[in-house]
Amino acid sequence: RLSTTQLRQLRDTSPLVARRVDRWGNGDRPAYPRWEERFAQLSDFLHKRGHVPRKSSTDQNERSLCLWFENQKIALSRRRLSTTQIEQLRDISPLLAQRMDHWASGDRA
Repeated sequence: RLSTTQLRQLRDTSPLVARRVDRWGNGDRPAYPRWEERFAQLSDFLHKRGHVPRKSSTDQNERSLCLWFENQKIALSRRRLSTTQIEQLRDISPLLAQRMDHWASGDRA
């Protein structure tokens, strides 16, 4: 197990290495901090705006969040989301739970 200093030094070598190290997790840190951050952004977006992010939006942040959410569909189909991640997504709102039900049934929505 690497010390905090060793992890910091490793992360500082390059952005790619930093992303990989972040995926490892380390005790009290989440295994996927980037996922958690984007999840929180999606949750905030839905609670503030009341709809799923749209590709057609003129807001770059909304389009980016839409792409991330669509990538969760791919991750789900490839069984790359943990049970906790799936539950977290479904629990944000009935809107997301409904969208994920469509994914599971093979609908394109």
